[in-house]
Amino acid sequence: MSELVTIIPRTGLNSSGDPADDGTPFDLRALEVAPGNTAARFGVGADLSDVNFTVFLPLRCEGQVLDGYGIKVRDLELDARVLVWKSGGRGAVVILAHRATGEEVA
Repeated sequence: MSELVTIIPRTGLNSSGDPADDGTPFDLRALEVAPGNTAARFGVGADLSDVNFTVFLPLRCEGQVLDGYGIKVRDLELDARVLVWKSGGRGAVVILAHRATGEEVA
């Protein structure tokens, strides 16, 4: 079943080196929202990420979402890692929606 996700464009830093304001959020209809990874992690001191959700968007959404943008999935604001998967004229824009390790997500 498809559901809406909200994309939050992040523009990086302004000319003074300070964080710039986010762009205007917009909604996209996901083909699917699947669970993220469930791998156990061991060790300390590493900068690791847990993927909370894997979001699949239609291939026509390529370029609308970039690495480093925010994505709101089921009322959680997360960071987006974007992958484009193409295979024989088919494919999807895949977003790994995550928070940095150490942040609790219900």
